[in-house]
Amino acid sequence: MQGNIIRKIDYISEAFSLLVLLASDEGVAELERSLGKKYDLSGTQLRGIFDLLGQIEQEAHRQLDDSREEIKYYFYEKEGEREALAGFVLLGECWHGFIGDSTEGIEKNLASMTEEEYCRVFGERLFLYGTGILDNSEIEKDRTPGDVMRRILRMKLADAEKLRLQEVFWEPERHRKCVFGLLERAAGVLRHFETELLHWTEQFYDYWREYGESRDLRSFLTEKWGISIGENSYGYEVYPAFIAANAAGFFCDVDDNGEFRRADVYRLGILFSAGIPLGAGSGRVGAAMEGHALEVLKLLSDRSKFEILSYIRDKSAYGSELAKHLDLTTATISHHMGGLLGKGLVELEKENNRIFYRANTEEIAEVLSWCQRVLTGK
Repeated sequence: MQGNIIRKIDYISEAFSLLVLLASDEGVAELERSLGKKYDLSGTQLRGIFDLLGQIEQEAHRQLDDSREEIKYYFYEKEGEREALAGFVLLGECWHGFIGDSTEGIEKNLASMTEEEYCRVFGERLFLYGTGILDNSEIEKDRTPGDVMRRILRMKLADAEKLRLQEVFWEPERHRKCVFGLLERAAGVLRHFETELLHWTEQFYDYWREYGESRDLRSFLTEKWGISIGENSYGYEVYPAFIAANAAGFFCDVDDNGEFRRADVYRLGILFSAGIPLGAGSGRVGAAMEGHALEVLKLLSDRSKFEILSYIRDKSAYGSELAKHLDLTTATISHHMGGLLGKGLVELEKENNRIFYRANTEEIAEVLSWCQRVLTGK
């Protein structure tokens, strides 16, 4: 399968991540402290990356300080609960691959939508709500504004959040103007550091190209995510992520017949090519395992996530089946799956035109066994 490692800066996608960072309760320093408890960050590459990220964050705060309230409103993501409202304004356009230097392409795509297309895509965003796996086969297609309103009202969200979603849906042009303006300003901050970003882009390219020369890179990445979705004739693309420096994401686009519509997309944090290990699974020791175990236990303490894993322990299930069994909406199931997939507790496979989930019992057992040894000595 043909793979392409991207050696360009995706300014608009990076700007989106930068605005999420500015809206968050934590920043680069907190990320560095957290990772410093698990890994040795004294290496030249890691120090250089963290220094650059700190400078970008500081400059962004300085230039965008006058828009703090707007940034918080559109780009705040409460972990485990909801994605940024801007994701609904842009209808997920920032996650479908390389966006480029400006918002022009996104604006053009959104402006060209018919009302029916707009309702369908907005409904898909509501359905996904926290995961990057697009499986249209499980979506009851929204075709009218009434369909979208009914979907929002059925979601298990606070009334204030439902109201925000309704406002974005009914007044898209007004909200797009605000979000596009913030994205362009954030992209301007990033362009100020273009030389440094290009340097680390080349480092990223060289690292993963060399890795792919001796091993099957796609097999490595799909194994890390526990994904089994078959061969994609369009191949795959690997993009560097700077602001989300220790995050990894996966996107695949499957039509109603289970056919791929474009190349699979992997986004890998820049730290993974500078010494921080990528992905879940065995091999963690000491503080690294402790940090992972605590994050997994936090997920397991959520009753819905626990019940999902219990149901798919011995069999695979697709989203609407889980939703019916647990009396949840498919959007809520997708939201929970985002967290479980991120920690390697769930694996995916594509069968015909559906994405199926199954529990990664080996990963769960590894974490629980480690807890037992630490807490009981057995």
